[in-house]
Amino acid sequence: TVAELKAEVSRRLTNEKTAEAEKKLITDLRKELIGKSTLLRTPYSLYRDYYEDRMYLYEKLAEAAAMSLEDYLEKCTDMTYEELEKAVGDAASADVKETLVLYSVVKKENISATKTEISEFADKMASESEGIFENGEEYLSYYGANAVKDEYLWSKVMEIVLSSAKAAE
Repeated sequence: TVAELKAEVSRRLTNEKTAEAEKKLITDLRKELIGKSTLLRTPYSLYRDYYEDRMYLYEKLAEAAAMSLEDYLEKCTDMTYEELEKAVGDAASADVKETLVLYSVVKKENISATKTEISEFADKMASESEGIFENGEEYLSYYGANAVKDEYLWSKVMEIVLSSAKAAE
């Protein structure tokens, strides 16, 4: 009936708004946790790995466009090589901080991630992708096992943060 359809649409919209608000809250909490954290030192090898990974992506983009990196930067990003190095360096520093914050909390809270848990998480993310990924294996292949593991661990950290906040109320 029309009334049932209206109720179903209303329920679906309410669920979507609730899920959207929860995602925003989790994103904001994660940024806050990272932003308020202070690094005493940054392991250069970790920084270098993130830096080289990001530079490699730009090199591959230039290669795919059949251009030199400098030409690609000029024509497609309006950046100089020096500006790219600065941007990549800043991003690598942020990546290092995020990783160190994550694994500090994981260690302190004794959070683990088994292959089965990561696989189930990938399946869940694939099912929520609205058809972009057919299954968890495809999701894992696209993002990489380490990135999926980190997202899984972040989800566990955020569960702890949210449950702690609710308990404090």
